Parts: sequence; C-alpha cells; structure tokens
Amino acid sequence: MSDEKIEDITQSPLEIELNDGKIYKLGAIGLIDFGDFAQYIRSQKIALTDNIKDKEIQFKMIDKAMYEPIDLDKEYGTVNGVCYMCWKAIQKYQPEVDLSYMNQLVDLNNLNKIRIIVGNLGRKVENPIKKAKVNP
Repeated sequence: MSDEKIEDITQSPLEIELNDGKIYKLGAIGLIDFGDFAQYIRSQKIALTDNIKDKEIQFKMIDKAMYEPIDLDKEYGTVNGVCYMCWKAIQKYQPEVDLSYMNQLVDLNNLNKIRIIVGNLGRKVENPIKKAKVNP
C-alpha cells in the first residue's frame, strides 16, 4: 500500500472563498461522505413528516423515506446537496464550521461555482496547460 495521502493524489486541498469573505480549504470527499449524505437526505425527508397530523399517513411517509432508494445524483445537484457536500469537504480542515453556518454561505449566486469545485474533489485534477514535446 502506498504512503501517499488522498490529498496528494487528488491535488487537494483546493480552496474556496465563500460569502463571508473567508477562504476555506476543501479536503477530498470519500465514500463515507456520500454515505453520510444519503443518511442526511433520508433524515431531512423524515423531518418533513413532523407536521403531518394524520398518524397513519405520517407513518407511511416515514416508511417510504426510510426504504425508498435515494437518487444521490439528483439530490447532489440541489442547493441543499451542494451545501452539505461543501460542508463535508470543509470539515476535513476546519471542523469548527457547522452545517447551519454553511447554509448561510451557499446561495444561488455562488451555487454553480461551489458545485464545480466540490465536484472535482476526490478526482485527480488535471492541468489543462500542456507543453508539446519536441521530437529530436
């Protein structure tokens, strides 16, 4: 097994400036983070049932939320998904940043920028500028 860290392989940490003017380091996102994201989405769906008065309907909705497969690709593209995954990446270097604060920093004005940057975490970042080799 190699002694290389995932951050070295992926050329992380990347940095991002958010709405508070601070620059945050983003660590690589792993499979555990995607599992946490799925659980987060599931808990959000269950929390939506809290205001349902009819207990039978509430239990059916909870059951559906617990056992229905989650489309992570669809959820990842939402403001909530981008915010959560950005928060998970920031947690690697700044564990003091909490999710509720992160919700204040991600909005429609910076959503696409954050989505692109977070989408590159966990993948090798290629340098788009390549020099041509000179043939002898």
